[in-house]
Amino acid sequence: MHFESMNGLLKSQLAKQTQLNGLQDLVFGFQQPNPNGPAINNTTTLEINLRRYLITVQRPTLNYLYQENGLIRTFVDEPVDDALRGGLDIESDQLSTEDIQRLQEYLEENEVLEVVKGAGKWARLFGGGGVIVNNGQDPATPLDIDSMDEKSPLIFYDCDRWELTMPNDDKRPETMYAAVGTDAFVYYNVARLDRSRVLTLKGDQAPSLSRRMLMGWGLSVVEKAIRDINEYIKATNLVFELLDEAKIDVFKIDGYTSALARPKGHETIQRQISMTNGMKNYLNALVLDKEDEYEQKTLTFSGLAEMLR
Repeated sequence: MHFESMNGLLKSQLAKQTQLNGLQDLVFGFQQPNPNGPAINNTTTLEINLRRYLITVQRPTLNYLYQENGLIRTFVDEPVDDALRGGLDIESDQLSTEDIQRLQEYLEENEVLEVVKGAGKWARLFGGGGVIVNNGQDPATPLDIDSMDEKSPLIFYDCDRWELTMPNDDKRPETMYAAVGTDAFVYYNVARLDRSRVLTLKGDQAPSLSRRMLMGWGLSVVEKAIRDINEYIKATNLVFELLDEAKIDVFKIDGYTSALARPKGHETIQRQISMTNGMKNYLNALVLDKEDEYEQKTLTFSGLAEMLR
């Protein structure tokens, strides 16, 4: 009797749960996922191929990647160099032809465009960069162009986002840097720079979920190229390893197996092979025992060129 009562209670609870699931499907418009559904419609493949972290916030990784990898440097630099190759064409209704020529000469002599190039490259690499304007005034005050003349000092510096402390775009007091505010940057945590003295460049725009981690800056261009970069590195590493195996020396030594079974036989064989390898380039001759044989096999690798492309 006790078992039958428990069994009836269990069936009643299962029936109620089934009714509840049906009601949820009706109200919320969803059904339990079908484990036997087509894999092409499954998000698991997408999930397991996501990093879920940003390389943009990994300054040392990006720094050494740009410094050591020529492909990455070209990927970052080429669009900026192409954009400013040949200088600028300046048109103005307020400047005469002579004034424009003087301005062009000033940009060239003071390498101003090189500074702009640097800021553009740091914006692509780190997700943000800028050009600092130094005219000898207090950097914490707004830039006053009207007080300048031809004798006023004027220097431009390029910088990346990590050299500047940039407040978050959110204007709420609890999310801003209290010591900086939204009207200034801090250069290397030492010099306070008014925003009017820094011309900022931002990288790719980030979705809202990632935006807060970037502190107002953008995404590095490397962020979207990790897979392609890894494929390239994998291919070049494979070729590097296979080049060592392109030629294989094959020594057929009489009594090799029995020699290994004797005390110090391994050292003897190793010494013999080392001596043979050292002699085979000597006057293009190779000396072997009468019962020993030597041959060199050259391996060919088909398809590597297609893989690299």
